[in-house]
Amino acid sequence: MKMEENQRTREQLILRREQGAYRGLYGCCPYCGFSEGPFNLYKENWFVCTEHLIRWCASYNVFDHLDGEWDAAEVMERFLSKYREIPPSEADLPPDTTLKLGLGRTVITPAAQEALNADDVQTSLGRHASGDWGDTHPQDALANDVAMVRGDRLLSVFHDRARTAFWVVTEANRSVTTVLLPEDY
Repeated sequence: MKMEENQRTREQLILRREQGAYRGLYGCCPYCGFSEGPFNLYKENWFVCTEHLIRWCASYNVFDHLDGEWDAAEVMERFLSKYREIPPSEADLPPDTTLKLGLGRTVITPAAQEALNADDVQTSLGRHASGDWGDTHPQDALANDVAMVRGDRLLSVFHDRARTAFWVVTEANRSVTTVLLPEDY
């Protein structure tokens, strides 16, 4: 019975994949095109392919953990340890969302966390990591392109759905990326 359910689920996934449902921001298995997840471990969002036993870290949460999350971390670490890790760049990400830079540790100021829509922040972090500088002035966007090559600090400007402006700043050594309101600076 379980085998039939798995086969039926797999057939549904194949159909959805053919319709383009699994070729999103978080990537998919480079061998079969499937992804399952996210599986949260601390602030990391992991996706896996159970058929090919691979995993990739596709995104990071910028918000504080939920109560009890640390208790589940050991279980999640054991679960994920069964999968061989591949870099996100191999996870069949669409060309327009390929991660171009590591964000390092991602943090958010208290004022920004309170004011901004969480989904908009996550989307903006993905855009920033792929070299999309948001609403940054064209000259500053050009400076960011140069900074990518030279290893300098990067600054993007975004707006959430309430049109609240916020910045995403990645330090030159790529160790940390901060989400903040302009007045936090």
